[in-house]
Amino acid sequence: MLDKLRGLLESKPPAQKKPAERGSWNPNFITDPVRIASFLNDLAHQRTALFLQLDGGGIESEDDQAQRITTYLYKVGTERAALHTPDDPEDDQRLRAAGRFKVITDIYNNILTFPTEIIAVQEEGGQSYYIINLPGRVYYPKNQKPRQIRIDRQRNIHAYLRFFEPAKSYRALIDDLSVQGMGVLLSSEDQTLPYVRKGDTLKACSIGLGTRQYPCTARVNQVKRIGDKAIRIDCGFVSPGAEFLDAVAAILKGA
Repeated sequence: MLDKLRGLLESKPPAQKKPAERGSWNPNFITDPVRIASFLNDLAHQRTALFLQLDGGGIESEDDQAQRITTYLYKVGTERAALHTPDDPEDDQRLRAAGRFKVITDIYNNILTFPTEIIAVQEEGGQSYYIINLPGRVYYPKNQKPRQIRIDRQRNIHAYLRFFEPAKSYRALIDDLSVQGMGVLLSSEDQTLPYVRKGDTLKACSIGLGTRQYPCTARVNQVKRIGDKAIRIDCGFVSPGAEFLDAVAAILKGA
């Protein structure tokens, strides 16, 4: 059954006509398929609520907002995605009957929307899922990078960085964090500060949460010296995995 669902997610949708050009580029829309898939993967990993609105066209009224149906992304493939069917059977029937709906959600403190349609319904482990095509474009009116969330230093959450191979790992206090990167502080009180430059790729990077460490590849975006005893390093995550993003989400939830 799992292989069947995976096959639906990875199979290519029917060829669609390319929309006609409308003149100038609109910065409120994202059309890069890699970036769209990245956004949807973030939504799935963070289990962000999606609000489904039946596609009636026109401006959304207060009644429309009240009738939004809540669900979550289950899996995201290269061409398609799977959505949990809603818990309410009546909502499920309405969506199946309509076939088309608009997805509305919030990511990085900005609204993201796109229209889609149900192309299949798949059962797995007693749960039903709508299979949808990944959108060709999404509306994202504040097209910007996510802001870093400041982490209370009293929470004492650390990252462990290794800049060279072979070399020891450096313990760094996480100062701010997002799903795309983090800022960390390294003190010379209990370790010798490393010589690191912008653009360096870390040989190893992990975030400590509880008794576990969650690894991820990272790249140095900026280095700033703070007096003689500390430096701040801004890192960008490179292809973070699901477990790592879950750890980031858990930290941000308590921020």
